[in-house]
Amino acid sequence: MDKLDEIRSVLVVEDEQDLRDVLLDLLKPLRFQVDFATNGMEALVAAKAHFYDAIITDLMMPKMTGGEFLVELKKSRIDTPVIVLTGSPEKAFVIDALRMGAVDFIEKPFDPTVFLTVIERAVEIGRRRKRLEFEVEKALTQQDNGEATLKEIEKQKMMISYLQVSNHAKRR
Repeated sequence: MDKLDEIRSVLVVEDEQDLRDVLLDLLKPLRFQVDFATNGMEALVAAKAHFYDAIITDLMMPKMTGGEFLVELKKSRIDTPVIVLTGSPEKAFVIDALRMGAVDFIEKPFDPTVFLTVIERAVEIGRRRKRLEFEVEKALTQQDNGEATLKEIEKQKMMISYLQVSNHAKRR
């Protein structure tokens, strides 16, 4: 079994304990390793210290908002797929988060089935990105099969883009 396929890791950034408990109850039975942060500052420290397959973040939090967290992730060159949770009726917040790099959003309160579909897709995007990084490293160290590897890298990039776009389309 591929090491990436064993346990999937998720960072949940949420300031409300009740919602953290609900998310843990949804993710644990599906073999997710779940870490928590209560604000964007804690989450940034965790994201820099550990590899996560996906990050789920609230938008409105103390100390550092979800939007500020997304900006800091980008500055730190952390490419983990981020799903934004929002209870705000303001769609502008969601649009801004998507522009800042979030792969999807979930409105609170949410349907558990939709939540699990979105997180599975985000993890798949994260896994493909990680494999792509591996392929790029391999291509840089191998000269003899470089062209075939570059074609595979391009194919993987297209698939990641497709997954991100289809993630939104399937929920409409």
